[in-house]
Amino acid sequence: MIMLQSCSTWARVYSHMSPAKTDYHFYMKRIFLFMLSLAAVVSCGNNGEYTEQQQLFFSGDTVRVNGASPILSHIKTSEVAPVPFSSEFRTVGTARAENGAYAEVVIPFDGRITRSFVRIGQKVRPGQALFELYSPEFNELVKEYFQAQRTADKVKADYNRKQSLYENEVISKREIEESFTEMEIAQRDLESAEATLKIYNVDFTKARVGQPVSIMAPIPGEVVAADLTVGQYVKADDESPVTIADLGSMWVTALVKEHYIGSVTNDAEAEVFIDSDQDTPIRAKVLNVGNVVDEETRAVQVILSCDNSARMLKHGMYVSVHFMSEPKDMMVVPSSAIFQGEQFNYVFVQSSEDTFLKRRVVLGSSNDDKSLISIKSGLAAGEKVITEGGIYLSE
Repeated sequence: MIMLQSCSTWARVYSHMSPAKTDYHFYMKRIFLFMLSLAAVVSCGNNGEYTEQQQLFFSGDTVRVNGASPILSHIKTSEVAPVPFSSEFRTVGTARAENGAYAEVVIPFDGRITRSFVRIGQKVRPGQALFELYSPEFNELVKEYFQAQRTADKVKADYNRKQSLYENEVISKREIEESFTEMEIAQRDLESAEATLKIYNVDFTKARVGQPVSIMAPIPGEVVAADLTVGQYVKADDESPVTIADLGSMWVTALVKEHYIGSVTNDAEAEVFIDSDQDTPIRAKVLNVGNVVDEETRAVQVILSCDNSARMLKHGMYVSVHFMSEPKDMMVVPSSAIFQGEQFNYVFVQSSEDTFLKRRVVLGSSNDDKSLISIKSGLAAGEKVITEGGIYLSE
């Protein structure tokens, strides 16, 4: 009779503890308590030793566990204290040449390639000839230069002659001033024609009508692309036939979410990994942390500089970036100790052997595998926090 009454009581207790809720922790706790109830029923049927009915007692943010409850055996705690901690996270990025270290050589005029001087993989220096191009447009520029030169010489000679006449009072002041103005205009036209030739790295003192124009390397580096065929007719709007890059060191543009941006600073160390070799880190240093958050991705661009002497990184390659902050003394708990409420995160702090307090905490950053989380506020050194089993205490 006692056994049946006790077992019936357990059934009524469980029925009262099963309101409809959607919280995962709630259901896990109820399932666990139901198993305890079944164990109690069996115990009742065997020897009647276990007759306690209520497992947990709630009072505000305080939870007390029945001393006879098996829940206590599933709870593990750990004392918190400041420890050196580095926040870590991974994100994606794109490798590219540094600014000024990558150049796609454009075709300045329509014309025909007459000579080629380079091949893929060749090292070049600034001003070195890459290929020659015969172009009627270029020849027109050379003609304009020679015309400007002849005009400037003629006007200058005319001014010198009139200056002598003016000194002898043969011509008026107005005439000599007009001649001087004409000379200045002609000189500016000549300088403009010379500047145009200089843009194309042409020595105007050696320019000749009908000669091809030599296209020069704008930067030092390696020829990483070359599509040159002697005799080929090309146009100014064609794709670049030659690309030069200095890839000894490269930049990686990483996308860092808002949540992590506070742990990234200039000159901080990081590691870059390529898909084909996830075991070999490439050392990197943060050059710049962007100040604009992308509205769609909610991420900030962070630029890192990488040593690429081993040529592991390729221009345009996708990479993963591992950020690590400098170690700082912080309160750190396992992620299993953190619970998420409707408005804030909390942990359970042990106040006595069977009593625990729900404590609101402000989270910091985590380590790489998210197993540890730093606590900005809410915990004091020496307090004991539930690291396992807290799910059975959450409402």
